[in-house]
Amino acid sequence: MRKNLIRLHLYAGLLCFPYFIIFGISSLNFNHHFKFTNPGENISIWQKQINIPPFKDNEQFSADVRDSLGLMGWAYNVKKDSTGFRFIVSHPGKNYAIKITNNEKPIRVEETRKGVWSVFISLHGFGGEMPGAPELINAWGFYSNIIVVVMLFSIISGIYIFLRRKNERKTGLIILFSCIGISLLIMLSAWL
Repeated sequence: MRKNLIRLHLYAGLLCFPYFIIFGISSLNFNHHFKFTNPGENISIWQKQINIPPFKDNEQFSADVRDSLGLMGWAYNVKKDSTGFRFIVSHPGKNYAIKITNNEKPIRVEETRKGVWSVFISLHGFGGEMPGAPELINAWGFYSNIIVVVMLFSIISGIYIFLRRKNERKTGLIILFSCIGISLLIMLSAWL
């Protein structure tokens, strides 16, 4: 039983390894911004002719145009004026500035690539629901949920395995309760 638990604990760690690497590096970047993670200025402009959907409201219109252009991402900053519409579609790897001018058929799209590090860092808070995205991208949220369950199992099994060692039990308990106490003090000081 104990050998199987140890084996399962180790394989659970291997499952979590890529996720924790991404999470750890992105956490470091949030606290200590790395210059090499800044997006480049790789901009391209292209046009595409589509049937412009009827206007119902800003959110629905921008979503319909995004889908007609075959893009994925969240639409925001929709502006309508006398010349037409403008809005942004964004996802972790790219931003699209979309301009629809009245009486002109091709839609103008300014595409800005954010770079690999932007994708890497954005996975930190990505819940797995991106409009227009293929299922593989949206599977990240499912993978995150599995990692949480596996991590909880690994914590509990790791503590159990460690406490079964009689010669290191006292040291382990001191370290465990010290870490819990420090964590609680940090949370308490942030709360107050």
